[in-house]
Amino acid sequence: RDIDRYAARTRFVELEINNDYRGIYVLMEKIKRDDVRVSLPRDAVLLKRDWVEGGEKFIQTTRCNDELKVEWPESTDGVVTRLDAIEAELLAGDFTSIDIDSFVDHMLLVELGRNVDGYVLSTWITLSEDDVLGMGPVWDFNGGLGNASYFEAWMTEGWHYENSEFPGDNPRGFCWYEALMESRAFLELRRDRWEAHRSGAWSDAAIEARIDEAVAVLLPVVDRNFERWEILGEVVWPNDLGAENRTTFTEEVMYLKSWLRQRMAWMDLALRS
Repeated sequence: RDIDRYAARTRFVELEINNDYRGIYVLMEKIKRDDVRVSLPRDAVLLKRDWVEGGEKFIQTTRCNDELKVEWPESTDGVVTRLDAIEAELLAGDFTSIDIDSFVDHMLLVELGRNVDGYVLSTWITLSEDDVLGMGPVWDFNGGLGNASYFEAWMTEGWHYENSEFPGDNPRGFCWYEALMESRAFLELRRDRWEAHRSGAWSDAAIEARIDEAVAVLLPVVDRNFERWEILGEVVWPNDLGAENRTTFTEEVMYLKSWLRQRMAWMDLALRS
């Protein structure tokens, strides 16, 4: 949101069901077409890249064989034809039918958090009424920020899309980005937008202030949560294995801050080289 893109709004809550205390949860609005969420006109399309499940409205593009779920509208008529035309241009190096800034920002957010689902699952995509393809909004970062034990997600160095198992969960989900990565203009724009974000909303100070803001909300009640859920010092899948060494909430906060500082420092060097 601080880089002027929509993301689901959230709030910490303490949950109790029938007098049974369930601890701290994150209350989060769902992503859907809505004037105050993903605002799309009648002829636009809201798509999602995720696990293919029976009975849902999945389509497949022709060149990349990318399977996408049509979240809106009800009908899938004409969607594949529209996507195929854009996909053909994109693979030929013509990016005029994509919102390239959204592709860059989405990649930078996935990589900043080193999100294990990045690009290939839990990935939202928009197709505008005038057939411009855009990435976002971002979604599902529970396997990010050093908090997962697979896809090298705990490491602060290296690109997520270059880990040895990628893109194991969806072999066709990175096809569009593969084409973009061949473009010097895309790589230069990625560097420039990173620099712009790092000088503002993604500076070390700004991100740590965000963390401190959340900690201030949680501190008065966090002990109740960990009395209910005795998980500090435990590895609960898919936690990184280092979780067993962090036995206090304070240590978890310190780990998050340290991980992010190191991650951003690596990206600074990688994008400037």
